[in-house]
Amino acid sequence: MAWSFWCYSFDDAFITYRYARTWAETGRLAYNGGEAVLGTTAPGYALVLGLLNKVTGLPVPAWGTLLAVASLLATALLVRLALPSARPVIRNWVPVLFGAGALSCRWNVELFGAEQLPIIALGLAALYAAWDLERPVVAGIMVAIAMTFRLDAAILAGLLGVALWVRKRSLPWRFALSGLLPVALFLSFLGAEFGSFIPTTFAAKQTEWVNMPGTYNGQQWFWFRRDLALPARLALFPLAAWGAVETVRAWRRGGPGAPSLAGAVGGLWLLAHEAAYRVLGVPFAPWYSILLINGLLLLAALGATTLASRLVRVGQGPLAALLLLPVFVSSGMFLREYWGRPPDPRWDGYMAVGRYILEHEGTSVATVEIGFIGWASKAAVLDLMGLVSPDALPARLRGELPSLVAARRPEYLVDTDRFRPLWLNPILAHPEVAARYRQVANFPDDRFPGLDVRLLRRFPPP
Repeated sequence: MAWSFWCYSFDDAFITYRYARTWAETGRLAYNGGEAVLGTTAPGYALVLGLLNKVTGLPVPAWGTLLAVASLLATALLVRLALPSARPVIRNWVPVLFGAGALSCRWNVELFGAEQLPIIALGLAALYAAWDLERPVVAGIMVAIAMTFRLDAAILAGLLGVALWVRKRSLPWRFALSGLLPVALFLSFLGAEFGSFIPTTFAAKQTEWVNMPGTYNGQQWFWFRRDLALPARLALFPLAAWGAVETVRAWRRGGPGAPSLAGAVGGLWLLAHEAAYRVLGVPFAPWYSILLINGLLLLAALGATTLASRLVRVGQGPLAALLLLPVFVSSGMFLREYWGRPPDPRWDGYMAVGRYILEHEGTSVATVEIGFIGWASKAAVLDLMGLVSPDALPARLRGELPSLVAARRPEYLVDTDRFRPLWLNPILAHPEVAARYRQVANFPDDRFPGLDVRLLRRFPPP
């Protein structure tokens, strides 16, 4: 899987990748050189990727792929370690079926390189260390690393802290100190570097509600339908529900083989994580549901295994795999179509735009989607959405984005049909832009058959 999707990821991941590369090359965590803007939600992950790049020379996207695959394998291993006294069929087959499903699931593969997959592994490692190994300091450090990767891991930190408090009937001060101290130091670093530890992406995302069709739940269900064929959904959801029921039954029975209460903390983490993004008022994004899809895959593996053990005495593991076959077939159809190719349809067009700018020694570019283009071009980016260009967000809200583009005079401007009505038509109609910018190249846009990504250049060049 790592070989097939080597260095591939989705557009937004390359925003963090560019922060990582800049840090490795200059020692500054920045997107545009000299601008102190926290435009990534994963600053700690960017530092780790940059460090690995600097030490090994392996490209940042390659480390993104390796960490994604390693995280899923580590998650499967942690599931195995957390079931020491379970029946052999459960102890051996649940992690195998989960690992196979998670490594081939389209939802995960498209997001290889995202920080969420390492966070899942770190979170489960913290649960295992705190509950099964009784190593609260190790658990605190794991949670702290997860929080530096993405601050929403604080949900797990709070839940685990409360659970340890209830279990020990005293304040888990070793867990708290080992977790809070590194996070406090890291947030202080972000505050000193950027003036805030809240990413600028948060405000920009909140303003996008009005441009998103449907509700959060509707968008999430669209992705489930897109990534899992109907037979796969008909197998996954009932088996996951059965796995949840069997888990509750095992807890109520107690005794040898009963699951650890750390599993309850993991379940609450999943539910609270899902609720948090709805409360925050941001539009749905597929990476917000990485925890949910992998939780469903794990419960489905458990449900298939326990159901098979009730139905037959011999061949329980193969029968469990057969029950999950629709899920594997759906993943296999995706892999057959995309094997060795970038799953994100924006890749070819946007990477070609970025390479064109780099080859022509372009100095700056204005664009709505900045990941692939910013990575490949290495040019200064005027981010029209406002993720890494804070002045673009208020200008957009006031309807002054065309004037900002005209005033900033980027050398290149990326024109795509998807963003024409709400974003680009007013900019292209501005007198200064209309008079100065001419199309110099166009590249296929795989999201829209027959359409292109058009690259405009300012004349005379700056």
